[in-house]
Amino acid sequence: MLPAQFERFARLGDGIITTYIEAEDCRLVRERADEALARHGRSLPGFPLCVYTTVRFEDDVRTAERRTGEFLAAYYGGGVHMRGTMGLGPPDAVIDALRRYAAAGVTDLCLRFVGDDQFQQFERFTAEVLPALTSPA
Repeated sequence: MLPAQFERFARLGDGIITTYIEAEDCRLVRERADEALARHGRSLPGFPLCVYTTVRFEDDVRTAERRTGEFLAAYYGGGVHMRGTMGLGPPDAVIDALRRYAAAGVTDLCLRFVGDDQFQQFERFTAEVLPALTSPA
């Protein structure tokens, strides 16, 4: 979180897209953005805040973490750090992770499904997670 990023947003932006961030840090993003907006005489209450995050369904969290790490290392050629809140494991773990983003002020999510079974991952998300996210907690 560099000051220049918030200054640029405050001068020119109408929303923020971020990657690899912990859900709880989204509150800090909003605070710093609002402070920068105020310095520039602007106000954008509830501005869009989009987070790019990763989802991987498995029966247990450890397997999901391992498979995610393997996929990202192969995809990027190694040297990948797993950072930020990710929805990894059974549907309840994915729902919990994504709800943490909503509670922290995230308005939009961009989801990456990892693995060689991305279509199946997406179908599972649509059937088992999306209904829980579109209804009250």
